[in-house]
Amino acid sequence: MNLSFSYLIKIPPTYIRTLQELFAIEELQFDEKTKFRDALELQVEDKLVSFQRYKLEINQLKRRRDNLSSREEDDKGIKQILELKEEAEESLKIAQNEIGIIRERALEAKATMVKFGKKNDDAMQQIEQLQYQ
Repeated sequence: MNLSFSYLIKIPPTYIRTLQELFAIEELQFDEKTKFRDALELQVEDKLVSFQRYKLEINQLKRRRDNLSSREEDDKGIKQILELKEEAEESLKIAQNEIGIIRERALEAKATMVKFGKKNDDAMQQIEQLQYQ
């Protein structure tokens, strides 16, 4: 005996609209997270450029120091160069710390985007299932 029942379940249009609104909200949140991630990536690029500039400054200062020591410049000039070198190294450390922080934020933003993408996919599946029924 085959007792299969076929029922047609009606879903109220307001519920479908609610799901569509939720989907639109999720889409906006996803776009915001994408923009946030892109902004963080730009910051990382800026910090990398600063990092390279500091590195070049350090190399130039090292060359100057070598030139000064070979020419037997006075102590005052050497002290100024060393102070500039120390300042550049401090700036480099700060830039490296900022890059690390920005990288962490970028990773968090990417993880959040994946999470919202999953929610978005789930919401779309629910809408499709409800419309299919």
